[in-house]
Amino acid sequence: MAKLTAEAWEEKYNQLIAYKDQMGELKRTNAKLKFDAASGRADALYKEMKRDISTFRSNMTMYRLTSTQVTGMTKKLEDVRRTILHITGTTTKPTGPARQRKSTYEETEQSRGMDNASMLSYQQDELKGLDTHLDALHDTVRTIRMTSEDIGDELDRGDDIIDETSSLMTKQTGKLGKATKRIKKTRRITKGGLSLICLNACVFLLLIIIFLSALFIPSGWPVNH
Repeated sequence: MAKLTAEAWEEKYNQLIAYKDQMGELKRTNAKLKFDAASGRADALYKEMKRDISTFRSNMTMYRLTSTQVTGMTKKLEDVRRTILHITGTTTKPTGPARQRKSTYEETEQSRGMDNASMLSYQQDELKGLDTHLDALHDTVRTIRMTSEDIGDELDRGDDIIDETSSLMTKQTGKLGKATKRIKKTRRITKGGLSLICLNACVFLLLIIIFLSALFIPSGWPVNH
C-alpha cells in the first residue's frame, strides 16, 4: 500500500482528471461498456481520495498540511466530481415540484430570511471561523507533540544516568572483590608469619636457657657415670 502524502494525493487527482477526459471521449463515441468501466474506476478513486482528505484533516500536523490546503483539496475534488456527474447525466434539472431535490441544508436562526448572496457570505464566514478553530487545534496538537518530545528526551537522559550508575556499581563491585581477595591473602601470610615468629622465639628462649645453665651451673657439679 502506497504511503499517504499530499504528493500521492495529487497523483490520484491527475488520474481522476484522466478518467474524466476518457469518459467524455467514450461518451462521444458511444462506447458504453468502456464508459461504464471508466465511470466505475473514477467513482472508486473519488471515494478513496475523499477518505484521504478525511485522514489529512484528522492529523494535519503529521502530514504537514494547513486547513487552507485541505479545504483547497476538497474543492478541487468536488469540482471534478461535479463534472463527472454531468458527463454521466446524474445531475439533471428538476422538472417540477414533485421532482425537486430536497435540500440537505437546515436553516438556522442566523440564516433565516437571507438571500443567496447573504447566505454565501454567511457560509464563507462560518468556514473562516472553522478554519480558525482548526488552526487553534493544530497549534494545540503541535504543543502537545513538543511536550511529548521533551518528556521523551528527559526519559532518554534518565536511561543514560541509570546506565552510567550501573556501570559504576559494576566497577566498584569488581574493585571490592579484588580488595577482599588481597585481605584474605594478607591474613594467610600474617598467620604463617606468626607461627614462624613463635618458633623462632622458642628456639631463642631455649638457647638462653642453655647459655644460663652453662653459666651458672658449677663445672664441678657431680655427674653420674
